[in-house]
Amino acid sequence: MVDQELVILLRFGFNDAVKLVVTEQLSTEVIGNAGNQRPEIAQRIGFLPVHSVSSQRCAERDSLAQDLFQKFWPNANPSSRNGEHSYRDCLHLASHKLCGGNVFVTRDETLHKKVTTHGASFGITALSPKEAVARIQKELPLLTGIEASSPVIRLSQPDDKDTLKNLLQPLKDSYLDFDKWLNKTLNDSNASISIASIENQPISAVAIWKKKDKITAKLSLFYIAPESRKTGLGQHLLFYCIREWIRNRFEKIIVTLSEQNAELITFFTKYGFRIEGISQRRYQRADGNNSAELVLAKHCFYRRITEVNINQFTDELVNTVFLIPQKEQIIHHKNWFIPPQNSNIQTQLYNNRLILNVNNQEINNFAISDLEVLFYPVRFAFNNRQAYLVPIKPKWANQMIQINNTQNILQNKSTINVYDRLFLRTDNVYYCHPWCIYEDVVGAPILFYISSPQSIIGGIGYILERRIALPEELFLQFGGIGVYQISDIQNHIKRRGSGAGCAMALRFGWWVPFPNPIHHSRFSQFGINGVPQHMQSISYQQYENIMKEGGLEW
Repeated sequence: MVDQELVILLRFGFNDAVKLVVTEQLSTEVIGNAGNQRPEIAQRIGFLPVHSVSSQRCAERDSLAQDLFQKFWPNANPSSRNGEHSYRDCLHLASHKLCGGNVFVTRDETLHKKVTTHGASFGITALSPKEAVARIQKELPLLTGIEASSPVIRLSQPDDKDTLKNLLQPLKDSYLDFDKWLNKTLNDSNASISIASIENQPISAVAIWKKKDKITAKLSLFYIAPESRKTGLGQHLLFYCIREWIRNRFEKIIVTLSEQNAELITFFTKYGFRIEGISQRRYQRADGNNSAELVLAKHCFYRRITEVNINQFTDELVNTVFLIPQKEQIIHHKNWFIPPQNSNIQTQLYNNRLILNVNNQEINNFAISDLEVLFYPVRFAFNNRQAYLVPIKPKWANQMIQINNTQNILQNKSTINVYDRLFLRTDNVYYCHPWCIYEDVVGAPILFYISSPQSIIGGIGYILERRIALPEELFLQFGGIGVYQISDIQNHIKRRGSGAGCAMALRFGWWVPFPNPIHHSRFSQFGINGVPQHMQSISYQQYENIMKEGGLEW
């Protein structure tokens, strides 16, 4: 049985929160002999770096192991089964020491006690997985907290200016006249400045955007302090901005990045941004060098797409998003360093995927779920699509999702600005008994019924991933996202038959709470009988009716 703290510790290693390594003894003895008991966990442990003692130091390792053995078990018979086992433990410790490890983590209570009593004289420290997790959480609370704190996102106030200038100092050397630009922006009444922090922590993130025209906005600056990265704060801040852009019904959002910050491309593409152009020598840095500017854009469509109008929609995508305008002045080769290809893009919808072809050769393809991210808040109301309604208890819902009539909203009484208090991730994980296992649920909308005493449908999101596996394996993969512990997941396992012992995890995202949560007394008008006791599918039309009634018709 794999204990929860050991799984948490492994997750910290996989997420690069701490550096985990195993000794060559563990690699050969434990992983190699794992058998079928917990094959996936053994395989994942096998991904960790292995500390190997060089051949030149093997004699030193063996000598240290012998000294440890004599100190820890002075009366043991080296040739007995227990004596051989204890000596192998000492080989682990000796390899760990010679390879520079600072903490040896073990579940063996006897070995832990021996090291605690005698290890100081050898410069060796041992911790149980529980003690190791506690130490990591104490030293790195923002990076490794299991129970996520809540970020607070709000509009900037005049007295935030000095704090923002200090926060953004690291950017000063990357852009010429950055201070001048920042002062001008902070005093621009047309700039929307959102700042974010994690509960009572200092301000550690900022997003600045401006309306360019009736349909376009530009995200001018998006910055997360280094110590607050990998916490999910950036995801929340960007999704907060997306919701603001949707409320303003912007059709296109532009963000520009210096090539120095190209690693941010992956972050933005998760939310539907794509590169539209590159401008060389655009940024003159303080060190005298130049950087290219990458232009990313997100296109928003406020549409309901069906089989009837899909061709009209794809034609519009080709003509407004995918193609270069075909005016002679634009495409003439003399006007370019490298002329663009004059492409004739054809579209084809096949098996719920949009395929783009040029000269009968596929150049890209998108699943319907991809298109709903790229062009959010568009929705594809196809006849063969379903949505899913799942029950969740209030104690879990209140930790995972924002619900309008239960989530606290803090208001600054001196202004009309409302603080938007959200949870630490824009994606989360819902665990349940394996249901709908033969249905392709990924990409489908998901609605949560929060059970009694609230008895409401609280909002909508999208299923991003589904996994059916043993509770320990699910926790190893998703534990830092959801609020369940291993013991909670075990309550949802399948008891018999194929897949016995397994539970189901649904990772979901793009959660938007209903302005008007729907009470169960109104369920019958949507064709829902009673209250859901488990995950169940509903038609896309039922989903749309519920969404409209909840106040989210775009």
